[in-house]
Amino acid sequence: MGKSKGKNRRGGGVQVQADGSRAMHSRPTSLEVLSTWTGDSAPSLLVTADAERLVVNAPEGWQRLCVEQGVKVAKVSTLCLTDLSPDATGGLPGYQLTAYDAGL
Repeated sequence: MGKSKGKNRRGGGVQVQADGSRAMHSRPTSLEVLSTWTGDSAPSLLVTADAERLVVNAPEGWQRLCVEQGVKVAKVSTLCLTDLSPDATGGLPGYQLTAYDAGL
């Protein structure tokens, strides 16, 4: 009794367009450049979608970059690395200590 067919209560799912193609509902997403190649840092990006925060690369001084940009390190849910060089991983030891202190 009262079963809904094919409806997602959270508002997500697939939407059928007028031409018959299908499209996913959009989510608010943002891309923020935390750093670029400079004398003292390597590139790092922050991708935010819904409540998820994904960081690409954590160079040396990454926590300082987060403080400067107003990013809360404890709220980062995923960290992706483009390679295993110090340019991409230099900030990992500090991030691990912060995550441990925050109970993550």
